[in-house]
Amino acid sequence: PVPNASIRPATAEMEINAGIIAYAKTVDEYASVIAHEMSHENKELLKAVDSQVDIESLLSSVSGYKDLQPDQREEIRADLGSVERLLRAGLN
Repeated sequence: PVPNASIRPATAEMEINAGIIAYAKTVDEYASVIAHEMSHENKELLKAVDSQVDIESLLSSVSGYKDLQPDQREEIRADLGSVERLLRAGLN
């Protein structure tokens, strides 16, 4: 099975298919998928941190970031949000 996960915005119901379970080698990897999907639903996650200006500055300095489509930017935001969640949880 192809690894995939998603979250429904209206209900915050998360779907994680069997491919993710087969692909993840550790609980931390599985948790990172969950954290990524949770970050999609919580748009305010990175706006609340003190380093928001630093995050925006860093992303703006990445070549091509400004030219990305909104859905591509959202994936990067969800990746950063998942890192924030994993660090808070003490996961690797």
